[in-house]
Amino acid sequence: MKANEIKRSAIFQLDGKNIFVKKVHVQSPSSRSGNTLYKVSGYDIVSRQKFERSFKGDEVVDNVDVLQKRVEFDANYFLGVDVARMGTDESTFEILERVSRDKLLHRENIVTTKTLTTDTTKQIVFLNNQYNFKRIYIDDGGMGVGVFDQLLEYEETRRKTEAINNASRSLDRDEKRKKKLLKEDLYNNLLRLMERGEIELLDDDNIFFSLKSVMYEYTDEGKLRLFGRYTHIAEGLIRAAWCAKDKHLNICIV
Repeated sequence: MKANEIKRSAIFQLDGKNIFVKKVHVQSPSSRSGNTLYKVSGYDIVSRQKFERSFKGDEVVDNVDVLQKRVEFDANYFLGVDVARMGTDESTFEILERVSRDKLLHRENIVTTKTLTTDTTKQIVFLNNQYNFKRIYIDDGGMGVGVFDQLLEYEETRRKTEAINNASRSLDRDEKRKKKLLKEDLYNNLLRLMERGEIELLDDDNIFFSLKSVMYEYTDEGKLRLFGRYTHIAEGLIRAAWCAKDKHLNICIV
């Protein structure tokens, strides 16, 4: 959208940051040849840092569509996070709500770019204050380890954050035999939920493009390798969807 279309309470993206608009001040030109300026005041949603900048009316910013909704603080919400490397990679935050024992609803798909691990942690804490997650699933390998360690320092997130790559799955009904959870287990779980109609995803082309981008191959050792160029949203989803298999959750569904 153009700068002259920016309104109070809008959210737009600039330089990889999501800016929440608190005030727009229109400054008329002092001469006929001058330009009308739009002074935007607000803050970065992730870092909470103050934002102020003046735009010309025809300057373009990326609008962020936000679904206005009422969040039930005592509902069963789960967060799956895929932490990006610094650069062009995108971090994703996928929020699911468990509305019944056999139904998950995809509530939010949030993507950030070029963010520090500290900013990613702040985003998770901010979302947790909104949703009061039952569990936060994150891969503590690679860049994720920094975010995982930081979440353990917050009282409100330390007991609900789970390193999904260090989890295990049962091999029998009595849970006496277990094996380390593999990425294909996560993808197979999401696939099962989709095939059974037990998960309802947001109607977003980026989500389906990410799922379709997932590819696989078998290595010379016979191991399955999953990869793709735009899998970050899918990676967040497979983590959030693991709540359907987590037997250690004490979920109360009315």
